[in-house]
Amino acid sequence: MVMKMKNYLLPVFMLVMATLVHGVKNHANATKAPRTTTHAPKTTTRAPGTTLAPNTTTHASTTTTANPPVNLEGKMFTMSLGGGGMSFSAPHAQPRSSSVSVCLRYIIDYTSEDSQIFTLSPSSSPLTLGDKGASRYVLSLNHYDYSLLPNVYVWSMMEPELWTSVCVVVDSGRNVIQAFHGSHMSIRKLLSRPYEWSGEQVLDFSGFDGQLTDVQVWDYPLRSSEVYNYMSGGRFGRYRGSALSWSSVWYKLYGNTLLEEAYGRPVKALGRSQGRKLETVEQQLK
Repeated sequence: MVMKMKNYLLPVFMLVMATLVHGVKNHANATKAPRTTTHAPKTTTRAPGTTLAPNTTTHASTTTTANPPVNLEGKMFTMSLGGGGMSFSAPHAQPRSSSVSVCLRYIIDYTSEDSQIFTLSPSSSPLTLGDKGASRYVLSLNHYDYSLLPNVYVWSMMEPELWTSVCVVVDSGRNVIQAFHGSHMSIRKLLSRPYEWSGEQVLDFSGFDGQLTDVQVWDYPLRSSEVYNYMSGGRFGRYRGSALSWSSVWYKLYGNTLLEEAYGRPVKALGRSQGRKLETVEQQLK
């Protein structure tokens, strides 16, 4: 009888024990903290005071701004074709003008067949002068290119000098342009379209291998006597651009550009006979 009871209770006992074990496991699973796969967020925050440098290909350069305007008389800039240029601007506003004249002196070795010298008013009414070598120039304005060759000898009293002195005159009243180079002038050429200068007193020099000095801009077409006075270094008296003057100008230097003392250029007094000859030439050019 006892054996029968043991045989009967053993399955019941095993069932009860299995039930208890299953309950304990369920309770453990219910109270166990859930597993998570959340990772700490990655951050790119750097220590205070540090800045992530942008990925650029810009080469090292320097920009210098003269403020207030400075007097550059007796100074010259040495520029580089490989990334050295400058920009000049006037410290005063200039109204719109139909005509404009630009004079400057420079030295260049013509290693390039086509050197861009300057661009006047680049953002409004661009006027660009290019030097083709052998006293040949190209003046670009109103989307037209004009070839100018100053090969007409007009001033015999001019003496050779190391600087290349150039004046470009845009006479919108007569609708003509003309270039002067030392003691020579080009013929006048008619414009295909009228040009009106915006009055933007900004003169950009993108850079060439050489030196630059004595930049002047007038808001009217220069007379031949005024051109000669500039070419001769002021034999008739001091000159000063009405729109932009070398004696009072703002400038910015870009890249490899150097400001230094200008090469000297002696100026001799104009003799009486030379003065009478100049008056005769001016009458002929009117």
